[in-house]
Amino acid sequence: ELKKRLPYLVQQQDNPNYGFIYYETASLKDFLNTYQETSSLSEKLIYIIGKEQPISKKRLFQIIPDFIGAKRLNPAMRDQINKVLELELAEKICYKEDFYTLESFNKIEVRMPKGEEGKRDILDIAITELEEAIYRIIQFSYEITFEEISKILTKLFGYPKRSKRIQDRLMLALRNLKEQSRIHRYSGGFRIID
Repeated sequence: ELKKRLPYLVQQQDNPNYGFIYYETASLKDFLNTYQETSSLSEKLIYIIGKEQPISKKRLFQIIPDFIGAKRLNPAMRDQINKVLELELAEKICYKEDFYTLESFNKIEVRMPKGEEGKRDILDIAITELEEAIYRIIQFSYEITFEEISKILTKLFGYPKRSKRIQDRLMLALRNLKEQSRIHRYSGGFRIID
């Protein structure tokens, strides 16, 4: 089995970030380079969701004020945004487990912060993204414990320490991977199911 993992282990030496990419935040400046300042709310939402997908509803509502010229959202603005998301964009976006993606979204990328930019709360990282992160770490290792996985992800996602909330979220993602029969627990840790 070690021979099967050898290409991953060699690749890991070349890429200590497990193939994760840097998180790119949706910015008004980038938006204005492509779109007009008078773009509709639906165009702005599509841009943000497309740039940061999967994006939590909480994070989307934190970002959108910059795009609509507001310091923060009042209840009327929230209602308007919800209407656009639910009615106008219903066929262009998906909303699942409190996260938005574009309808065409099909490949999860694990995204880590570049310094402080792109640093997200653990609850703003979709479980599917955490599942992929854990799977890749196990893939690059022959066998690895939850403790080791947790240490690696805590560091790569830019958290100063492993809190209970981080541990709980990672454990949920790990359980999902086991239920999907993608990984299996052995005496020394977790391995990929071939």
